[in-house]
Amino acid sequence: MLAQRGVYLALYMSQAYSGASEEVVARLVASNHLLQFGFPDLIVAAVDRNNILSAAQVRVAERLLARAVQKDGQLKLCNRVLPAGDQVSLTEYSQTERFVRELVAVLRDARIAFHQPRGNTPAFGEPDPQLPIEGLAQHGPELVALQSCGVHATARVEGGQYVVLAGSQVRRDITPSAGSGVAQLRQELTHDGTIAPHGDNLLLTRDVAFDTASGAARFVVGSRHKPEIWRPLPQPEAPGGLVH
Repeated sequence: MLAQRGVYLALYMSQAYSGASEEVVARLVASNHLLQFGFPDLIVAAVDRNNILSAAQVRVAERLLARAVQKDGQLKLCNRVLPAGDQVSLTEYSQTERFVRELVAVLRDARIAFHQPRGNTPAFGEPDPQLPIEGLAQHGPELVALQSCGVHATARVEGGQYVVLAGSQVRRDITPSAGSGVAQLRQELTHDGTIAPHGDNLLLTRDVAFDTASGAARFVVGSRHKPEIWRPLPQPEAPGGLVH
């Protein structure tokens, strides 16, 4: 059954490695790549019993599984880089997300991996609570703004991260210079409602955090930009027209 496309999760105490393959069993038999993190305590492999997932969908599933590990709060992702995923249609993405969501649920119910959500913390596959779009200028003392390619966005600089605020515009088009990660993240956020169509552009309905200013800029503008594209805003409120 494992001689087909699928994903796998190698567990090392509190760490996990997300992988995918065109033929899972062959990849796991030649599993030397997993030994770079030590000897796994357990390897869980999952395939679609109907064998309809495409190669692109499997790559998306690998990325979604890695993101589920990141969101868990207890497990630590030990992949060197987040899997790149692939571009698929919204229908294919929905199928793939359900496949990964069911896998995570099985592992959680069996107490193998993934903790039970507490309080209002959403489980993987559930949208985060929606933040209000109004009153974004009250987020904090350090605000920056971006205006380029017909879009406006505001961000809060917090703990070294750039948090692009709900209500910011996102350019619809993406150029190759933005990198594949931007397209993948936008695809995921469109699926869970974080990005919504808004005229000629897109609109964020929730805050989205980035590790770097340039990463936030690539996401918003859809092309490579220097960090300096973000300009400080007068405090404590953002000027009118930048908050939607």
